[in-house]
Amino acid sequence: MLQIYRFPIAFFGYGILCLITAMMLGSTTKNLKTGMIPASGGEFGPITTEKDNQVVKFSFYQNVPLQKWSGVDVEVLDADKEYLFAFGEELWHESGRDSDGYWEESKEDMSLSVTFPKPGTYYLDISSEGNYNATGDRIRVSASAKRGSSVVFIWLGFISLIIGAAVAYFQSQ
Repeated sequence: MLQIYRFPIAFFGYGILCLITAMMLGSTTKNLKTGMIPASGGEFGPITTEKDNQVVKFSFYQNVPLQKWSGVDVEVLDADKEYLFAFGEELWHESGRDSDGYWEESKEDMSLSVTFPKPGTYYLDISSEGNYNATGDRIRVSASAKRGSSVVFIWLGFISLIIGAAVAYFQSQ
């Protein structure tokens, strides 16, 4: 009976191994830089990478007042402050009342992992605009080095688990 399930068990084992590898690669190794910039935006850096294909996780947090939003746009610049690429997201804080009663939701942080192909110095040019006057607020920014990119291992892990479940189901029929 156990011999029948060797094939799906191999897929389950491989899937779990891939997900564990993804967790290890997704962990941060050191903090490269942490700081605060004005809520209206500003420059953050320098961020120095030391090896080829260095993965850096950028994290941003802004306290957004209730019923307000803030659009944060980030341009990544090289050592000469030349544009490389950009990303952004909208942060918000909402509340209301519906048939289930009072609710409150917010999204006040964002993060993105970036793979830099070559070692070097990089900067972030951050701009923010919203529907409120954020003169006293600040945006907390951090850059952390990661062991590597975990994307491929996450996909392989989930695909292997799905295939293992499908094979186990069809073998039991």
